[in-house]
Amino acid sequence: MAVRKDGFIFAVVFVVLVALGWYWYIKMYPKQSYVSPETIETIITPTVAVKGEVLIRQNTFIPDTMTIKVGETVTWVNQESYLHDVVSDDGTFVSPRLATGQSYSFTFTKEGTYTYICGIHPFMRATIVVTK
Repeated sequence: MAVRKDGFIFAVVFVVLVALGWYWYIKMYPKQSYVSPETIETIITPTVAVKGEVLIRQNTFIPDTMTIKVGETVTWVNQESYLHDVVSDDGTFVSPRLATGQSYSFTFTKEGTYTYICGIHPFMRATIVVTK
């Protein structure tokens, strides 16, 4: 019994679509491994080790608001495995792209409120408030 050409093409297309769907699924929903509660606490606990330091972790600036005095310096440290930068909304400061472990520092000489983003990931927003 001969297989119709249309049926064969349909079968091939069907198999290819199923394979692509499976590949997409495993990429979008990778196998989850067990993470202990202690590890989760370490990951989600926003800690700043040094005064005037902003950590870049989990696509956020930690802390998202910092108050300093005129003349003080803020240092941003990238703790991610990919590039970030720091760009003020008014152009007062713009960092180079920061790789893992790299940092950028800026000394604030004027009082004011400075909002900034990661230019690469603009959904990342934070604020520095500078007082006298």
